[in-house]
Amino acid sequence: MIVIGHRGARGEAPENTLAGLEYARRLGVVAFEVDIRLSADGQAVLLHDETVDRTTDGSGRAADLTVRELSELDARANFSDWPEKVGVPTLEEALSILHDAKLLHLEIKSDSPERLEGLCQQVIDLVRKHSLADRTAMLSFEPVVLEIMRRIAPEQPRALIGSYDSEDFVQRALQLGCAGACMGFQSTTTDIVHLVRSSGLWVTVWTVNDLDELGALLDWDTVGVATDVPGKVIPFLRRRGCLTTELKP
Repeated sequence: MIVIGHRGARGEAPENTLAGLEYARRLGVVAFEVDIRLSADGQAVLLHDETVDRTTDGSGRAADLTVRELSELDARANFSDWPEKVGVPTLEEALSILHDAKLLHLEIKSDSPERLEGLCQQVIDLVRKHSLADRTAMLSFEPVVLEIMRRIAPEQPRALIGSYDSEDFVQRALQLGCAGACMGFQSTTTDIVHLVRSSGLWVTVWTVNDLDELGALLDWDTVGVATDVPGKVIPFLRRRGCLTTELKP
């Protein structure tokens, strides 16, 4: 099982930041999930929420802030003792750091239809520029994002994120031409996991931070687990002989 650093290492370092990605790399993380939005001046940036209020010292919608304004924010809101200020980075900056990653899960967040079109194309262009396309899967909760990705880059692996608390999610993923399913551990079941696998999709689960839950997950046929605390999960899986670093999307 491969460990996917959720937003870098959200429980141990500032999320979706260059510092957080570097921290996860030092722990031995080789697979990463980050969230991508579009700035006011049309640049792909790393940010989970629609606004910067929760994770930075600023306020307002990311879509109303330029790349420069986002970079000048202090994104240590949940880690006040982090030694240096960190801003909201661009996807280009993040990919430069993650050039040797074994696996990237790039989650495209929601936006207006016309902005999504541009964002999806920019993400595809950047992963190709950095020679990461063969190690990258495009993820979203939003079917429209996956439809755009299928149209502009049909060869790029895609995965639908969802609770997978019913078979409807499986059918939706298949209809969207997905290669994989990113399933909520707390909401799905082993039966749904088996259905997904029998449908030919790979499976990753999110977000598992508890070691007892992680132990239960080992009985599932999954490619990887997204976690906020890779510093805790990696040693656990290594002790169990279940840690791998060589899987593709």
